[in-house]
Amino acid sequence: MGVLFWSAIVLAQEVYVIQPKQSTIEGSIRYTVIGKYRARFTDFGGTITYDRGQWDRSSVTLRIKTKSLRSQYPTLDGIVLSKRLLDAGRFPEIFFQSHSVKRRAERYWVEGTLDFHGEKKTLAFPFRLEEPRADQHGALTLRAQGRWIIRRKDFEVIWSKILDHGGIIVGDHIVVDWEILARENNEPPTGQDPP
Repeated sequence: MGVLFWSAIVLAQEVYVIQPKQSTIEGSIRYTVIGKYRARFTDFGGTITYDRGQWDRSSVTLRIKTKSLRSQYPTLDGIVLSKRLLDAGRFPEIFFQSHSVKRRAERYWVEGTLDFHGEKKTLAFPFRLEEPRADQHGALTLRAQGRWIIRRKDFEVIWSKILDHGGIIVGDHIVVDWEILARENNEPPTGQDPP
């Protein structure tokens, strides 16, 4: 499982730990050979720090293991994870840390830093969040759903310096759809003290 981050609990803040087995993170990109390449990440983790009263104190942290990408096309997976594209050996993780969370009607707007393929860029996106509710074991859970749209060339993901022009063979945008279930956890990870 990916490394989980501990966020400080202040007043009304609640910390929810992402549950990978009950969550999905799926990426897709247009690829002319098969129409669209879709794959899921199976190894990821992180936290949602939720403040019901002050959204500016809420935050999201997410760490994804690049090598955990899987699709129905193992050969393509190998190409995507190779030096030609994601270069998972050199860049084993994708990391997102939010800077701000705002509420707009029924949606929320998150802005933060995406550390991907050796580049750090600001990423902003809308997402939906359900109010916390107790599961069958009495623990509070959160469900969140959203989408990232990433222009791959901004992160130097270029499959051919000669042929990669105009996104004709491989699309210019990576779309990452995620649906997350997170469970409340107000205890720091083993061996660590809260800040």
